Amino acid sequence: MPRKSRELRRSQASALAHAYGEANLSDDYRARFVRDMVARLDRNKGLSKRQREWLDNLIEEGVPAPKGDPELLANIEAAQAVEGMSARDVQILGEFAGKISRGWDLSEKQMQWLLGILANAEKIRVEGPWLPSAEQVEKLKACVKLARGYSNTHWGNNPGTYKAVKAVSEYLEADGAPPRPWHVNKLLTAMKGKLKELFETPYVTPEKPCWAIVPVQPGERRVREYGLATVMGPPQVNEAGRIVYPILTGTGSLALLSRHSLAKRKPR
Repeated sequence: MPRKSRELRRSQASALAHAYGEANLSDDYRARFVRDMVARLDRNKGLSKRQREWLDNLIEEGVPAPKGDPELLANIEAAQAVEGMSARDVQILGEFAGKISRGWDLSEKQMQWLLGILANAEKIRVEGPWLPSAEQVEKLKACVKLARGYSNTHWGNNPGTYKAVKAVSEYLEADGAPPRPWHVNKLLTAMKGKLKELFETPYVTPEKPCWAIVPVQPGERRVREYGLATVMGPPQVNEAGRIVYPILTGTGSLALLSRHSLAKRKPR
């Protein structure tokens, strides 16, 4: 094999690493070796004689031909290209394609999982991606705001709901891929009680006066006192993720108070 320059070897190795990725073989041991060699060359590190020989042999051989079912691999590749597929499903399809390309057999559970994703891809291709309704979008926006009121400990104990918050937030804020129906249902169910207070049955309403804790002036010391107040509008979610109500107190000041500072009847 003729001697080649460092720049040529680096260029050919980089193209080969990209080709491995296109063939869903990024986690193949040969692909990992090629990427490692590219990284060494990028850092101006030298390659040993054996490293150069193996890298040049891999470059000459190119990406190995897939060993699995070509029709199944073609279906996976087509499903990955469907617009509206979630990034996670595309990634999982790539992992399955890599296993099949190396001639590995999928377990019965893995095959069912793969066929389920392929069926969903076909449904999206024909009908378009699933989108939440306008009513659901309004509630999901409230859920993302309410999520700020939960602690890290809560999310650690509820990882599924946290994933749903992230998926919905990316969709709403960054115009990302539509969330899965599972994410939407998970989030709406987890915050069902708070959503009911926001959209259906608020704790206090403008139709009836309520009682609110009288605001304390700076430097003033006194016990909790309730005063007659007026609700000025519907509930909303503040920056801390708490549901608050716009309240006009008897002192003429307007404040955003949570239900913990309000009462429907004058407390004793």
